[in-house]
Amino acid sequence: TVSVLVDDVRRFEGASITTKHDAIVGASTAPMWAAVEQAAFDGSNLLLMGEPGSGKGRMARGYARTRNRPEAVFNPTIQAVPLERVLGPQIETLILEQVGKLGNTNLATLIRAIETRPNLRIVTTAVMQLEHLGMPADLAQKLNHRQLHLPPLRDRPDEMAYLVHDAVRGAEPALQIHSTLIEACLLRPWPGNSRELVNEVGRAAHTVAAQGKNNIRGEDIDNDAGH
Repeated sequence: TVSVLVDDVRRFEGASITTKHDAIVGASTAPMWAAVEQAAFDGSNLLLMGEPGSGKGRMARGYARTRNRPEAVFNPTIQAVPLERVLGPQIETLILEQVGKLGNTNLATLIRAIETRPNLRIVTTAVMQLEHLGMPADLAQKLNHRQLHLPPLRDRPDEMAYLVHDAVRGAEPALQIHSTLIEACLLRPWPGNSRELVNEVGRAAHTVAAQGKNNIRGEDIDNDAGH
């Protein structure tokens, strides 16, 4: 057993860990997931804010699944085509990422779509307020009917063991997980959040398996991992 000291246990009392929309959901994030689904049911544009790698993309996809309408994802840093090509006439939910990199042409397309397509709803992920990313204030307001802040991984101790478990199982299913691995992960700040955790633990699992070991321990992850 690994025990974690927290300043207030009340939010964890009677709580459970579940999986929703391919994400681990504990007491730390359950209220946010409920708010995401409510925003989708209400048809509100939603802004999801949080550190890189904290899971904003999964929440955005959860919003889209809850709406259950034709959807599209647009990230100008990895998609060479303009937003106009992605945002076809049948699309009713748009997941918008890296909005600071949209550029004038895509911004104009986005403004036109909001003004002319009443059935279109948009969920936006960002690391800071949209105005600080160069977006016009009036457009930022239209994208921000509701705003949620996803806590970083270091503030979600209840989800850590499950994330580690999934990372190991995804990399080397036969490995046993020693409690010291959970302890080591809980003691690190993980600036890259769950994305960094999964990558580092998965890499360590491959290394341990290649060495012929049958369990993965805390000392098996790199000293720099999570720092």
